[in-house]
Amino acid sequence: MYKIIIDATRSIDRTMQGRLPTGVDRVVLEYIRHFSADSRALVRLNSRWVLLANADSKKVFSALLQVNKGFKSWVQRCVAKSFFNSNDDLHQANVFLINAGHSGLENKKLY
Repeated sequence: MYKIIIDATRSIDRTMQGRLPTGVDRVVLEYIRHFSADSRALVRLNSRWVLLANADSKKVFSALLQVNKGFKSWVQRCVAKSFFNSNDDLHQANVFLINAGHSGLENKKLY
């Protein structure tokens, strides 16, 4: 069975900036809506890839699907909690990464 990881960086960043979703963002949101129960969120901070814990991934996915006033601080807390944890799950077999954005595609370690 594959572990599904969804790169939510672009959608999180645009939402924090108060920008409306583009077509790319809507595609990512549909992946989240479809796979959120069985997946984890990946966020890129500069050159660091942060894989959120299961519970925090669910919180971030839920927040992206229904944005409210506390979105920014909620997401920042979830990412901060996972920042120093190991990202070994990214490099295991049977991991399927969904990255529908325009960036992060150059990282050959993930493909």
